[in-house]
Amino acid sequence: MATRIRGHIEYRNVRGWVQGIESVLDRIAGLIDGRRAALVLRLLDHFFARMDEALNNIDDSDGGAAGAYAKACELIS
Repeated sequence: MATRIRGHIEYRNVRGWVQGIESVLDRIAGLIDGRRAALVLRLLDHFFARMDEALNNIDDSDGGAAGAYAKACELIS
């Protein structure tokens, strides 16, 4: 998944990483309807677990990763 990282992600590489995450979140958002809600919740549960780990290993000085996390939160609200 897009949230997979190896080691530490430096500031200059975070933007590209976040763009990949936002692309995945856009696809997940497209699944939201009555029949796919359970799938969306499972995907987001996995996403949040991975992001919690990833946020400890990146330089998110500009807040892009935190913004992607917030975007995922909006999908479940």
